Amino acid sequence: MHQLAFSQWTHDIRNALSTIALYVDTLDHPSNPQSSKTVACTQALLARVAAMCSGAAKQVREGAPAIVRGRLDVTQPIAQVRELIASTLPPGVSLQIEAAGPTFVLADLQDVFRIMFNLLHNAAQVARKTGALQTIQVTLERAETTVAIIVSDDGPGLPAAIRAQAFRGGYSETGGTGYGLAIARELAERNGGTLRIADVPRGATFVVEIPLDASADRVATLYRKRECRAGIEGAELPVRGAA
Repeated sequence: MHQLAFSQWTHDIRNALSTIALYVDTLDHPSNPQSSKTVACTQALLARVAAMCSGAAKQVREGAPAIVRGRLDVTQPIAQVRELIASTLPPGVSLQIEAAGPTFVLADLQDVFRIMFNLLHNAAQVARKTGALQTIQVTLERAETTVAIIVSDDGPGLPAAIRAQAFRGGYSETGGTGYGLAIARELAERNGGTLRIADVPRGATFVVEIPLDASADRVATLYRKRECRAGIEGAELPVRGAA
């Protein structure tokens, strides 16, 4: 397995385990009515960690990213991630999803989960560490050939100097490894989509576009060329660099 691919898997597994640690902290108070929900979230995230470990092992054996694209309702993995992240947010911070209903795309289910977990995990870290973020909003907008997943917050935003480096792993605003956004963009691209930072007057907004079908794979060729040119290692992969 290439070093970058290994780093990506370990990054996402580490983030999942750090979230589980936050769940465990709340179990110090078993009388809390949220305890049963916390246990359920812990079990769900542990299952995801096991799936990521299996994916990493498969990549070691086969030497290529494990990806199984199919038609899926993207609102389901987004709701799953919301459920896992919401309970780690400080009091008073909200995480909402706005969608008109089931929204189908062509993508790998685990990749979509990892994209959303990285983006929302980053926003949650900003909320916990700065206290300057009160609202995280996920909005789904369907276009002719793609679905846009817009993740926005009202936090401190990204200074211009940081935006310029945002999709290069290795720098973090909040003490992480800085690979979260790079991983999210690569996963979007290998599913024929894109990830970009939008220009907004306040906070930070990330836009993930996922194709409705294979005919809308706008950057799949770009991804393959990058993979061949850099062997995935050493490629400048885009991203907030928070985790």
